[in-house]
Amino acid sequence: MRPQNPEEIVMPVVERPERYMRCRIMRTFCKILFIAVTAVLIRGQNGNQMEALQFEVASVKPSPPQGAGLRVGVIGGPGTTSPELFRCDNCSLETLICTALEISSFQYLGPEWTKSAYFVVSARLKKDSTKSEFHIMLRNLLIERFGFKAHTDHRQLPGYDLLINKGGPKFREARDDSPEENIPLSGGKPKLDENGYPVLPAGRGGMLVMYSDRATLRCSRISMEELAARLSAEVGEPVTDRTDLKGKYDFLLRWHQQVPGTAPADDPTAPTIFESVKNQLGLKLEAKKEKIKVVIVDHIERSPTAN
Repeated sequence: MRPQNPEEIVMPVVERPERYMRCRIMRTFCKILFIAVTAVLIRGQNGNQMEALQFEVASVKPSPPQGAGLRVGVIGGPGTTSPELFRCDNCSLETLICTALEISSFQYLGPEWTKSAYFVVSARLKKDSTKSEFHIMLRNLLIERFGFKAHTDHRQLPGYDLLINKGGPKFREARDDSPEENIPLSGGKPKLDENGYPVLPAGRGGMLVMYSDRATLRCSRISMEELAARLSAEVGEPVTDRTDLKGKYDFLLRWHQQVPGTAPADDPTAPTIFESVKNQLGLKLEAKKEKIKVVIVDHIERSPTAN
């Protein structure tokens, strides 16, 4: 029977939505809390899995004496024709750290001696390992063998934009039908051309050879973003790709490697890295300033633990 007094239906109408809304709020809060806790647990599990990533087998040995020349080469690893094998010949400890942390040398703030402490690293990993997993494996190797510790910060640093010079690029796009050949480096003095630049051994794999004050760099199937990263390592400052070139390219680059404390070379056949980029590649480096992340080394041992 319907109530005659309208006030008799007011309270039930008001109270029921309040209880309903309180229940909905509590259920929503519980769902959010459950999702948040689950996400934290998943991140924790993934983090533990990442921390546990290791090479199947790894060897780290000091490089043998090189004399006046230094041959630096990196072959294999994810994304190459030998994904399950990785070898780094005569790589400095600084280079290994930068590779592991995916940073350029200008972002590295560590002991000066790490730039001239060279090692040969050989490692085996699962064939289906990703590049991200590889970098974590290398980082864990540095922690295990060298006791590596570091933290990050931000600094305002000078840098460069990589641009196309007047006249356009002077290199060709890579051929897909020309496979990369990984040929290990041999010791001793490298063969030199008529201008004193190292002549690289056969093969299309990327390679850098320095002898005295001359350097030869071969790049195979490299993007402009990757070239900018390599140039950053040479000039010691950030280089950002602004060429808008999207392909993969092959080229050879030769330049005079300035030795600290010496005067620039007067020999016209020994150009600086800036002149070589302009004259040999048809690109240019334009100065700028920007705020970037840097890695500051807190601890690193000079000698690795036994293999």
